[in-house]
Amino acid sequence: MLVKEMLVIKDVMKRKRIHVLYQNCVLESVFADSDVICRAKEISKFAGTTSFDSLHLAISEKMRKCFDYRY
Repeated sequence: MLVKEMLVIKDVMKRKRIHVLYQNCVLESVFADSDVICRAKEISKFAGTTSFDSLHLAISEKMRKCFDYRY
């Protein structure tokens, strides 16, 4: 998700700075499987969030790094 979001940044210098930050901070990569995508659709439906935001939440849930949130 983060890589896709970085790719749409039009300002080349900003994109490069964010990419360096990303490389220095990311400890592990997580990929969206069918369960994550299904959960993201549920979140989006009930919370009215964008697909990107829903995927972020679904992945956080999967990784157990998401604390209490309500929708």
